[in-house]
Parts: sequence; structure tokens; C-alpha cells
Amino acid sequence: MQIGIYPDINSLSHEAAQFIVRLANEATVSRGRFSIALSGGSTPKVLYGLFATEPYLGQINWLSVEIFWSDETYNIYEYDRELKPALELILQRIHPDDRDLVQQAFDRTSDASAHI
Repeated sequence: MQIGIYPDINSLSHEAAQFIVRLANEATVSRGRFSIALSGGSTPKVLYGLFATEPYLGQINWLSVEIFWSDETYNIYEYDRELKPALELILQRIHPDDRDLVQQAFDRTSDASAHI
């Protein structure tokens, strides 16, 4: 592993997204599933937003992804820890003007993944 220094949050987020896409695809091929734990806070917001848009959205088989939330995420959003992350909960955190777009993108990805 290398340590990288990036000029801004956007550069860091794109590099992290590419890294996660690579890991997700490797895990899906070798184990049939990719698991990821999402942190809360403001730092990963740009990164998470990238996964709701192309080109990153279509590069991961989202039907093979299992998402876990950190304790921090449950605390920030005041969710019960027994609650499993779900698309509906994620959509609640997306700006209302963008929800339809994200839902459509998820549906397209899910439809395409079903044929893999």
C-alpha cells in the first residue's frame, strides 16, 4: 500500500472510488460478494455521492454488495443499530431534487446486474 497526498477532497474521493471499484470487482469475482463498512461524518460525503453517479455507479454489481454502517453513522442519523442499511434509508439522505435520478440509476444498475 502507498500513501497518497491529494490536492483536494475531489481528487481524493475519485481516487478512493477507483480503489473501491477495483476491490469490489475483485471480491465479486473471487467470492461472489463485496462487503463494505460506511463511515459517517462529512469527509466521505463526496465519495459516497460519486457512487450514485456514472461512471462509478455502473462499475459495481450492487446486487453483490453488502453494506454495513459504522456506529458513528447510526449515532449521527439516530438509527437503531438493529436496522439494516437499505436503499430507502440512503435515499432519505439525498437531496430531494436528486432522489429520482439516484433511484433511476440504481434501478438501471440492478436491471443490468440481474443479467450478469
